[in-house]
Amino acid sequence: MSADVPRPATFSYPWFQPLAILAGTTLLAGCLGSISEPGEDLTQGGGPGGKVGSGPPIGNIKEAVGASSQLRRLTRAEYNNTVRDLLGDSTAPADAFSPDEKALGVAIGGTVTNLLGEQFQDASEGLAANAATNLSAVTSCDPAQSGEDTCAADIVDNWVPRAYRRALEGDERSRLMALYSAVKSKYDFKAGVEVLVRAALQSPHFLYVVETGEGPSGRIPLTQFELASRMSYFLWSSMPDKTLFDAAKAGQLADAGSIEAQARRMLADPRAVDTVRSFHRQWLELEHLDSLNKDTDYYPAFNDALRSAMAEETERFVEHAVLKEGSFAGLFTADYTFVNAELAQLYGVAPPSSGWAKVSLPKDKRAGLFTQASFLSAHAHPNQTSPILRGKFVREAVLCQLISPPPPNVEIVVPKPEPGLSTKDRFAQHSSDPACAQCHKLMDPIGFGFERYDGIGAFRETEEGKSIDDSGELLESDVDGPFLGAVELAQKLAGSDLAKDCMTRHWFRFALKRGEDADEYTIAQANIRFKDSGYDIRELMIALTTAHGFRYRSQETL
Repeated sequence: MSADVPRPATFSYPWFQPLAILAGTTLLAGCLGSISEPGEDLTQGGGPGGKVGSGPPIGNIKEAVGASSQLRRLTRAEYNNTVRDLLGDSTAPADAFSPDEKALGVAIGGTVTNLLGEQFQDASEGLAANAATNLSAVTSCDPAQSGEDTCAADIVDNWVPRAYRRALEGDERSRLMALYSAVKSKYDFKAGVEVLVRAALQSPHFLYVVETGEGPSGRIPLTQFELASRMSYFLWSSMPDKTLFDAAKAGQLADAGSIEAQARRMLADPRAVDTVRSFHRQWLELEHLDSLNKDTDYYPAFNDALRSAMAEETERFVEHAVLKEGSFAGLFTADYTFVNAELAQLYGVAPPSSGWAKVSLPKDKRAGLFTQASFLSAHAHPNQTSPILRGKFVREAVLCQLISPPPPNVEIVVPKPEPGLSTKDRFAQHSSDPACAQCHKLMDPIGFGFERYDGIGAFRETEEGKSIDDSGELLESDVDGPFLGAVELAQKLAGSDLAKDCMTRHWFRFALKRGEDADEYTIAQANIRFKDSGYDIRELMIALTTAHGFRYRSQETL
């Protein structure tokens, strides 16, 4: 908008600040839990926050109430994808926003600071200015033929409901038309459209996923539009498309069969790639790669091109493994990956003639996600590996067994590399120090299994002139016992019921951006379908969309 047209104060960021604070504080409460007991029946509830097996029996699932809705704003990825689908804008303006907060390993909206509010406002102004210049982004109406006011009304009647992800209510239409008319009368049609679009993009109904529909006491079914948004932001990390929006408008999302049909359609859509990539990037904590630095005295091959390739490899791999194959076990044990020239050199395989290619890897050296350079680099130090970081990730993110923080009087110092000492030698103190031993016995023996991979994921046979001992052991799991190397560890984890239950929990958290403490029925329900499918992750995702906790909320609201 031209500089002489002021910002309408009604739509500036203070309007939605209190809502964001509520969303952030509610989700972040009560996120930590105890280590689960091995060998207990996962279909009976429990998990992080309580012992496995502590929940109500699956036979009472129809009586479950579930959690109240969490008012949350769009994450950066969701904002980018939404403006892409709503306005045809692929400039990813949210990349410049403040980083998303994370809870339970999932990016959430969280609180809105003054800085982020200004970033929302700046982004809306740029997007609105482009839309006013290129009207086809918001309407197919031609003002020269149909009249300016008719086209403005078309924007309000058809584009704004898509931005709000629901039908307009009450006096919303008249207020928006009044805003357009006031600005147009002082300036011109283009300015009126620009402020109209800007107002929609600064509305809480665009920036937030809002669920306020009413219903009977106890569990309340989501409204059709609310359910459509839950589905689209889960399966696409974006807004509903016309087909889903029209289905909601026609009341066609009222039963599990119709929901499942839509979910299957959506998983077959290219937009599902965004969700699969985003989920694994968050689960594997690969956001660390963005700012990852390595000491080139130790790792001279590391550079920006290799770092970028590491992230791309994993995203290509999970897209194929999940959307084309679906196999839970394949994520852990697959003997293939995708490489470009930089990664081919790191892995010691023939490079593709150009770009990226799917390649087979030696089955005794590489298997699935946890021998990929992205994971190994992100969970290592700048000048050495980290059995603790790698072992802690497996314990917490793969088995959902949370490790207690170290005592406040324990000073955490990473042992420096020393000539003649292997990593395993230098970390031996953890098993002998009483203040450290209890927790480190759950992490270090897992992490030592990764020691044949250096701090950037290159395979190695020796360290400091010594043959590497990559023997490890799993304790207090459902697949306890010794293993030799990361490939054997991956095979153990692929057969773990704890790991399968944990995967369900991660997908639930990703889908609803909250923990599952009040939704053990939903977890149990999804786990049964996950098992019946032969542990196909696509079927798990579909099962979650039809499960109780996805379709209903409790009577309590914010």
